[in-house]
Amino acid sequence: MMPMPSELLRRVRYIANNMRGVTGIQGDAAAVEIEKGSVVYCDPPYKGTTGYGYSLDIDKVISNSKGSVLLVSEGYKMSEESFLLSSGRDKGGVSGNRSSANAEWLNIFR
Repeated sequence: MMPMPSELLRRVRYIANNMRGVTGIQGDAAAVEIEKGSVVYCDPPYKGTTGYGYSLDIDKVISNSKGSVLLVSEGYKMSEESFLLSSGRDKGGVSGNRSSANAEWLNIFR
């Protein structure tokens, strides 16, 4: 697992201690009505990799996020405003069965 569990815990504590006005939603992300002015982070299974046992219509999520900031983590550049976070590293994926390296992009939709 990367990063290591202790680093993940540190990051989660930092985020939790500094969150204001944050709402969590459980359900089909493509069906969620996103309030204007929201900031939304979405980390779906990367295209062409092992999935999580479900699919997500990311285009519908993007469409539903108009008037907000949507941050999407994906293995390729999806938007004009994108940042390459990692050029590729071998990870096992959620199932542990993936052996190829993938890039990590943060794509921003406004």
